[in-house]
Amino acid sequence: MAKIGIIGVGKNGEAFAHKLLPLGHEIFLLNRTSQRAYGVMEDLIDGYPHCRNRIHVCEKYDERLLAADMIFVLVKGDYEYSDFKTLTDLRTKGLPRDGYLLNNVAKKLRGYSGYVIVVSNPVDLNAKQIMLKAGFPPNRIFAYGAQLDTWRGKNRIAEILGISLDPATTNRERLSLFFIGEHGDKAFGLWNTATYNGDPLTSLITDETMTDEVDSYVRKRGVDIILKKFDTTIGTVMPLPETVNWLLDHSKNKIMPFSVFDEKEGIFFGQPISKEKDSIISHLPISLNRKEQDNLEAAIHKIKAGETFAAGLYVDKQIRNILYLDDIAHSLDAVAKGLKIMARQDREFSEFNEIKVHLAQNLSEARDILSKTIGGIDVLITDQRLVGQEMDGISFVKSEVVPNHPYTVPVILSGQANEDDLKSAIGPSFGGYLQKPLDIENPGQWKLLWEAFSRNEERIIE
Repeated sequence: MAKIGIIGVGKNGEAFAHKLLPLGHEIFLLNRTSQRAYGVMEDLIDGYPHCRNRIHVCEKYDERLLAADMIFVLVKGDYEYSDFKTLTDLRTKGLPRDGYLLNNVAKKLRGYSGYVIVVSNPVDLNAKQIMLKAGFPPNRIFAYGAQLDTWRGKNRIAEILGISLDPATTNRERLSLFFIGEHGDKAFGLWNTATYNGDPLTSLITDETMTDEVDSYVRKRGVDIILKKFDTTIGTVMPLPETVNWLLDHSKNKIMPFSVFDEKEGIFFGQPISKEKDSIISHLPISLNRKEQDNLEAAIHKIKAGETFAAGLYVDKQIRNILYLDDIAHSLDAVAKGLKIMARQDREFSEFNEIKVHLAQNLSEARDILSKTIGGIDVLITDQRLVGQEMDGISFVKSEVVPNHPYTVPVILSGQANEDDLKSAIGPSFGGYLQKPLDIENPGQWKLLWEAFSRNEERIIE
């Protein structure tokens, strides 16, 4: 049995521990707030009192954690999925909140010699950044995702063909089908080489559009579940026992779907692989059909397109961006200074974050800043009345900011408005109302901005 570390004991981390413990493994829980980790440990002990000696909480990256055979990284920032309106490219949504947390994880794991399995989304992008930051060799770090895509793909095709996947049968093993590419949004099945009982799977599928339907099902499955219950936990852990056994077993050459670093492309993406001593062997078919080749190229292109974005978010501190829009030029520098002073007065905030204030004197400058800031603007503070502009501050927020900049929470700065009227005009994304000018001696004004930051972490809309 293995010693397994779990970094990040949220809903998924808890589910991982719950799945692994009955299999005989010893688990080590590490969380940003140790209280949560102790709560999970006590809950597990209630369910498995005979396993209490195999459950441990680590309050830091101590020698027990760093002696584990493998570590699963399930770090997630303080945001929820429950306010998502549409979930296009869901897996990248949290990265602006998670990048600095994962950066810190990578630094703490430097020198670790076990396996690291990245579960924090987007797994393919995060695995590469953690590999680079921690200095891991490519054969020691994997991204968890292709296993889940394959699990879901097998489930769906078995349902279509009327094949029972009851564990009492060996049907799941006899169904040879791998999903590869980018986890989730660009995953696709290798249908050309898929078999059941050794026979080509395509010979059992009478409708030639069925493979496209299953690919679409796999890509959307996680999103569909999140729309209903706001997370995915149960299905996510089902491939976990096989994953752990495969990592531990050095005697077999079993092929598994895993996201690994591809030397040729320079990125992580899912593909069929096996282990041979300390080497990772790809079993990606040499000859892909045209559709599979197009799908793979699309997945590679999308992962590469996200690399600069991901790398820019792996910072020692999380930078929280404020855009201050006012047509009165002389007030801008004073406000920027005041906002930074207010942030420094909040010790908890300043420990993990830096404030960056972007100043705009007109709408053109504001639009440019909104479109170019990596990670997005967290809070927009705008005067209600913008003299000499083509529209006022509220109209700008309603027509351009709210629909086009989902991370941005607007705060209206004015001495001439009624807060209830502003809230009604802007809608649920309205962050608050500040009197003009800003009073940096008033802690209530910083409290409102901090609440706007916090709401922003929960309100991610596209």
